[in-house]
Formats: sequence, structure tokens, C-alpha cells
Amino acid sequence: ALIVRLLTRRFIHEYDPTLESVYSFSADLEGDQVDMNLLDTAGKSRPNDSEAQWGDGFLLVVSLTCPDSVRTAIDLHSWLEAQAPGKPLVLVATEAGSGTSQGGVFSRAARARRPLELRRHETSARVTYEDVYEAVPWPVAKQARALRAR
Repeated sequence: ALIVRLLTRRFIHEYDPTLESVYSFSADLEGDQVDMNLLDTAGKSRPNDSEAQWGDGFLLVVSLTCPDSVRTAIDLHSWLEAQAPGKPLVLVATEAGSGTSQGGVFSRAARARRPLELRRHETSARVTYEDVYEAVPWPVAKQARALRAR
């Protein structure tokens, strides 16, 4: 739903989170035109090896309303560090307006013995377009650009 919100600037209630899709996106990043392909893995617990190599960076989207989402993100974080070392990883916690705090999801991750040591954002696909724009995909694009500049 975050990717659809980013591309259409609308919240789509009928979004089907079980459909895997690739979305193309172009935008200005600090004066440079950036073209991206965003892969929505449809909630798979783990992407395949080729998807890990295909991506220049990764967004791990955690639902603040789903405890299993935190466990999956922790497992994915460890797997991606092994499969795609050095590539940017960003945790995006959704449902910021649900009355649940971001601190809860991150403290649960810390108690899981493998804390998520990565950049974090909190947002909701229901909020303004600008909020989603900042969370998705700029953190990954900026980190990927910085890595290429080294």
C-alpha cells in the first residue's frame, strides 16, 4: 500500500497485499533524476536469492498492528545482511496513526536478541503523500548513491 500511495498519491483501500508486483518510479533526488524499480514481494517471508542480488537496497515494512511482522523483519534483516552485504536496509513501521507507538515495535525487536541496526521511519499509507515520499524510497536511494560514490 505504501508503494501504491507513493506512485498514485492516493490511498487505495482495495490494495491486495498478496500480489507480487514491480513498479517503476522516477523522481528528483537532490537535483538528480533517479529511476527506480520497486519490487513488492507480497509479504513473502523471504525473497529468493536473485531478488536479494537484484535490489540496490531494501525496505523492510513492519506493521505496528501485526506482531508477526516484527519477527519476520528481524529474520529478513539477518538474511539480507548475509545475502546482500553492504546494501542499504531501511525499516519502515506502518500505521503511525493507529495509536500504537513506534517505540513498541523497536523495543520488541531489541528484546528478540537480534536488534535491527538500521535506519528507521514510521508512516502510514493513509497519511499525506509527502510522508510516504520521505519514507519510501529516499532513504534507500540516498544510501545506495552514497555507497556508489565511495
